[in-house]
Amino acid sequence: MQGFDTARGPVKVLRVLPHDDASRPSRHRQLRESEVAASRLPSPRRRSPKRLREEATDVGQESRVACDGAELGAAGLPRRGGGSSEATRQKRLKSARVTEQADAIVALPGRTRLETLKVKRPTRQQYLLILWLLGCWAMGASQTVMDGNPNVSLQETLVFLKQHEEDDLVLDDMAAGFLDQIHWEGGHSGHGGRLSSALAWLLPRHQRLGAGCLPRLHQAWKAAQMRAPGGTRLPYPEELVHAVTMVMAELAILRGMPLEVATMTHLCHHCYLRPSDLRQLTWGYLVPDQRRPVMVLTLHPAELQASSKSGEYDETVVVDEGWLVDLLTMLKQRHRPTDPLLPVGGLEWQKLFGDAQEKLGIVKVLGKQTLYVLRHSGASADAWLRRRSLEEIQRRGRWRAASSTRRYEKGGRISERFNRCSVPIQRYAVKCGTLLGRVLSQQCKPLSPP
Repeated sequence: MQGFDTARGPVKVLRVLPHDDASRPSRHRQLRESEVAASRLPSPRRRSPKRLREEATDVGQESRVACDGAELGAAGLPRRGGGSSEATRQKRLKSARVTEQADAIVALPGRTRLETLKVKRPTRQQYLLILWLLGCWAMGASQTVMDGNPNVSLQETLVFLKQHEEDDLVLDDMAAGFLDQIHWEGGHSGHGGRLSSALAWLLPRHQRLGAGCLPRLHQAWKAAQMRAPGGTRLPYPEELVHAVTMVMAELAILRGMPLEVATMTHLCHHCYLRPSDLRQLTWGYLVPDQRRPVMVLTLHPAELQASSKSGEYDETVVVDEGWLVDLLTMLKQRHRPTDPLLPVGGLEWQKLFGDAQEKLGIVKVLGKQTLYVLRHSGASADAWLRRRSLEEIQRRGRWRAASSTRRYEKGGRISERFNRCSVPIQRYAVKCGTLLGRVLSQQCKPLSPP
């Protein structure tokens, strides 16, 4: 449509449509745009009926192969995470049977055996003991919290506590009163943490992720820690560790025990080992390194299914003390890989360690220590003598937090404890450090204590 302007001449006149018609394209325009867009897409490749049958056959074969190696569920479909072979399943079944035979599993009330196995057997016995004491006291069957009542069975106390699982106020009052009674009877403050962990193990509702909480128990526990702090494992000076190991070698010869028990005691001190770390290992897990004059000890192998205290597997520690490496290399040649590293039982080992302390005459001065003191003594000696940095000590000791190694900066306690001993014992301990390697290698007789 055209018009006429006196200034510019003929002009094109546009027709102004209403708002609805202008904003909405026509039906013809919509169809045209869709046709153009479809024409720009690549046309699908035509496949013959024969090719389609071949592709369907390939897909079916792949599905059957995937299902053959997977564990099938009730509906015949592969389970999520499947893919385990029959040999692997039999291996897991055998491991479960070994665990069942080696561990006297008594399931908690209302819990499965697997849930009960969340806690290892030694800790489980401690938890059951304090739960039994709590139950006896709460039921009014015992006068004192530390005695219990032999006429009340463990199962009765566990069922009694299980009945109060949903009542947080009653259970909290019960636990706080029990801990208060322990404190005023002269009990250790560590009972609070053990009681809290035991209740969380028995009653999952009161775990960290549970819905229940016991604020009065935790408040009483913190107050007990402030008023009666627990004792700290003070380390032995390195000279005294050498002296105790020397006396152990002498007692082992007199009692007809292998001299290797003293060697393994020194190995625990050198590698910061827990007593339980060594009891489960064999000579096959102590191997020489081909590039350096050291030996490598593998702790908590995954195939043994026994994790560390922190739940770790396949931890390693390097033995880098010269004479100890030579001695262990010689002893390894005499043993088969399946022979245990510790030639005696754990109780015999602890008894020999305690008898050596008494014969040396340091129990009255420093108290009688357990084998666990070797772990802290080795780390303290390396930090005090600056043989290793705190970061190296943390890695060697398998401590997760750096705060766990700060105690070893206070090495002055080592000198203070060594000076508590008499002068003859100090001289004997220093001399043992120079002769220990020859004695354990059976090149000379053990040196008798003063």
